Amino acid sequence: MAEYSDLSTNFISKLERGQKTNINLLKLYAICQALGISISELLQEENNVSLETLTPSTLRLIHELTAMDPIPSERISQHILLVLDDFKMVYK
Repeated sequence: MAEYSDLSTNFISKLERGQKTNINLLKLYAICQALGISISELLQEENNVSLETLTPSTLRLIHELTAMDPIPSERISQHILLVLDDFKMVYK
């Protein structure tokens, strides 16, 4: 998996063992590419989420992030996740 996704074996190993649970969109995309599936297919399997249930803004966000170069996409993803974490803390 690491070879086909261009991710480290250490990262993949931690992910498989459940030691790594927070994954950014680019790494998720790389894993899906290695598996030959789309992110939406993975989400359908895991969370019963389909593209039809995602809002236009969510779809656009996924599209924009996956179209960007990895480094800026990762930085933006990290900032979005921080905002989401703050939101969850305020609106428990």
